[in-house]
Amino acid sequence: IVSYTGPTSEDVNQEITFIEDLITQKVDAILVSTADSTAIIPTINKAMDAGIAVFTFDIDAPDSNRLFCITAGNAEESGTAIGESLAKAVDGAGQVALLTGGLGSDTLNRRLAAIEEVLADYPDIEIVATEACDDDFEKCVSQVENLMQTYPELKAVAGVSTVNPPAAAMAIKSAKKDGQVISLGIALPSQITEYVDSGIIPEAILWDPGVMGYDAVAAACDYLRNGELPTDGKDYGEYGGKIVVESGDSVAYIPSIVFTKDNVHDFEF
Repeated sequence: IVSYTGPTSEDVNQEITFIEDLITQKVDAILVSTADSTAIIPTINKAMDAGIAVFTFDIDAPDSNRLFCITAGNAEESGTAIGESLAKAVDGAGQVALLTGGLGSDTLNRRLAAIEEVLADYPDIEIVATEACDDDFEKCVSQVENLMQTYPELKAVAGVSTVNPPAAAMAIKSAKKDGQVISLGIALPSQITEYVDSGIIPEAILWDPGVMGYDAVAAACDYLRNGELPTDGKDYGEYGGKIVVESGDSVAYIPSIVFTKDNVHDFEF
């Protein structure tokens, strides 16, 4: 039996409460996408000590005792792709801002670092600010509105959380700065279609979250059945497909997708 439970907002303290309850219920396995990769560690370790198989998905807690992580793309790979897309979009020069969900996320911080590493090769690009919205859409909209007021020459904002690009695009459209400021980064195609069509978001990057969730559940089920953890090239069938596991690593990746005007309408998630 697979059941879903969890907080309705990104709150690591609520996540901890839910996991504590699952430990009391003596479930066989727990899959968690954490809001804070550090704060969650003691609770994950407590579950593992209780004999519960803990897997992370999407957002990892790599310093915990969790068994394995199923995520989408490598944080460095996706961050590098965003950085290159950003540099291309502003023709290698101008003021840009970076957006993130929560500063406690190891994955998001690694993605930000990868963007910064790419932009370091472009001395004419200035990162004027990095804002964390805690995955609150309205907060992100407000942050981008303030950024555009504070930096009138701002050319682009790039976000590493799915909340960021559509929120930024809404702020840009409301400020009537279409054609002056662009938004890009990690985003769900269903949330950005109108902005991709209008050019506010020239391109975005994501993975199929359904595939990621399916593979995470499949990996946990395999472990409970036969004690096997994912290996490179493991094929979870027509829906899940093959995963990539780097040698000696405890993280499996599913491929990312680049969304543009040519394909954004082809996806339903």
